[in-house]
Amino acid sequence: MRDISNGLRSATGNLNHLGISKAPSKSTVSYQNKHRDWQLFRDYYYQMLKSLGQQAGFKQVRFRIKSKILLLDSTTISLCLSLFDWATYKTQKGAITRHTLLDYDGNLPAYVLVTDGKTADNKGAYDIPLLKNSVIVADRFYNDFSLLKVWDSSEVYFVVRHKENLQFRTLEENELPDGRHYSPSLF
Repeated sequence: MRDISNGLRSATGNLNHLGISKAPSKSTVSYQNKHRDWQLFRDYYYQMLKSLGQQAGFKQVRFRIKSKILLLDSTTISLCLSLFDWATYKTQKGAITRHTLLDYDGNLPAYVLVTDGKTADNKGAYDIPLLKNSVIVADRFYNDFSLLKVWDSSEVYFVVRHKENLQFRTLEENELPDGRHYSPSLF
């Protein structure tokens, strides 16, 4: 709440355009947040989505891949245990984990899963519904072979960074056909 209050206080000039002469205090923001119905935020989100659509405000790199590209990542959000006693993370801390599947084309979330703070990135990924023939791009925390097997059997392609300590042995190496080498112009 302090960060929100301080952020509003630093933008006082912009608040004048909204008809607000003084930034609300931390206690006022906290009270309003506690007594505001969650449906308001849902409705506000869908109204913004309708207004903005899937428009990207920046130039994106285009790939020759025809499949839907989805970016997968998660983050742990700290919560105050005295307010959210159900969010036990550690003895004195509370947290939730937000697993987000981002649509590369529209730069908007395609799916968000919220789990308890103890849920690892790769464990939360098992519950995310994936689109057949889509390409999932994820970081090394999703380098879980049983998860990758689930994705593969669901006909989902994936690009996952390998862990530093990954031990492997090359069984066979195949040459690329002519004209199929890496080309920087593709990326």
